[in-house]
Amino acid sequence: MLQVCSKSPPKHSTPVPLSYLWQVGTELQRSICWDDYVHPEAPPTFLWHTVADSTVPVENSYQMAIALQQAQIPHELHVFPCGEHGIGLGTIHSRRQGSADQWRGLAERWLRELNF
Repeated sequence: MLQVCSKSPPKHSTPVPLSYLWQVGTELQRSICWDDYVHPEAPPTFLWHTVADSTVPVENSYQMAIALQQAQIPHELHVFPCGEHGIGLGTIHSRRQGSADQWRGLAERWLRELNF
């Protein structure tokens, strides 16, 4: 399980694939905190997560939303009770994950509101 991000400065300047993170220790995992990369020119961001995700703690999405709010970046966050990590990939299995299947429609509505 990925740990909740620490607030130490990021040590990496490029994104690291999640598949790599599962092969390394928690020090690298903690050093890659997407909320540390929020800046005034960051793009509008749509976030969704599930409480049941056993790979990435839901707190990571809360922290990202807080960082976006503090930087005054348009964003939207939805947290659903059920669904395993990776259900947004659209597989047959992921379509049986309860209320989290709403995320696509919510994202589409949000994008329209921002005139995308």
